[in-house]
Amino acid sequence: MHYGSSYFSKNGLSTIVPKNPLAESLLGNRADFSFWDLKLVNLQYRCTKTFLNDCQLAEDPCQNDGYTGPACTCLCPPGTSGSRCETRVGDYTETLVQERFPHSARFTTPGVISSPGYPDNLPTGTGKYIQELKAPECHKVQLVFTEFVLMQRPDSPVPCLYQGLTLRLQDPPIDSNVFCGRDIAPGRVFKSAGRSLVLNFVNYYPKTTPSKYRAEFIFIWNTEKCGEQE
Repeated sequence: MHYGSSYFSKNGLSTIVPKNPLAESLLGNRADFSFWDLKLVNLQYRCTKTFLNDCQLAEDPCQNDGYTGPACTCLCPPGTSGSRCETRVGDYTETLVQERFPHSARFTTPGVISSPGYPDNLPTGTGKYIQELKAPECHKVQLVFTEFVLMQRPDSPVPCLYQGLTLRLQDPPIDSNVFCGRDIAPGRVFKSAGRSLVLNFVNYYPKTTPSKYRAEFIFIWNTEKCGEQE
C-alpha cells in the first residue's frame, strides 16, 4: 500500500522514485495487499501464533520470510518456491514486478527496444511498465528513436495526461521529460549521464489508439566518468 510516484505532483512528473527503477510501477498499489502487508498484519494481530497453535506446530517451519497460514501450509513471498519456501528463485521485488507488469524489463546488451506488439499499435489494456537500459562500468547509454507515435498532448496543465513516455537520463534516475504525440522525431538521440537510462511508459486510455515506438541503443564510453579510453 503506497502512494503512486506522481501523486501530489503539480506537473505530472514524479515526486518519489525508487532506487530500483523497475520497482516504480509497484508504487501506488491501493487495490490489494502485498505479501509483506499481509505478513505484517498477521504478526501484529498475532494471527500467525494462532495458526501455529491450531496446526500443532511448536515453531514456524517456513523459511526465507515465509509464514504458516490458516491451512497449515507455508505462505511464501515472491521469489521463493518449495513447500517451506526453502528455495530462492529470484529477487523479491523483481519477481513481483514480472508478475504484475510483464512488459517491464532490464536490458544489458545493445539492441532494440519497442512498445509491446510493435510494429502493431499498443495492445488494448496495456497499462504501465518500465524499460531500463543498463550499460557496463565506464559506459553510458545512447538511444536513437526510429519511430514514435503516442496520443496527442492534451490541453491540460499535466503533460501527456492519458499516455506518455518519460525518459530518465540522470543517475539516480530523476525525471527528464515526458513525451507523447509526435514529440520525438525519428533520428533523435538521447544519452544518459551515467550507466542507466530509464523509459517509464504509462497508459490510462482504455481504447486502442495509434500508439507505438521503437528505438535502437548502444553503450558508449563515458569520458566524464572514466577519462579517455585507452
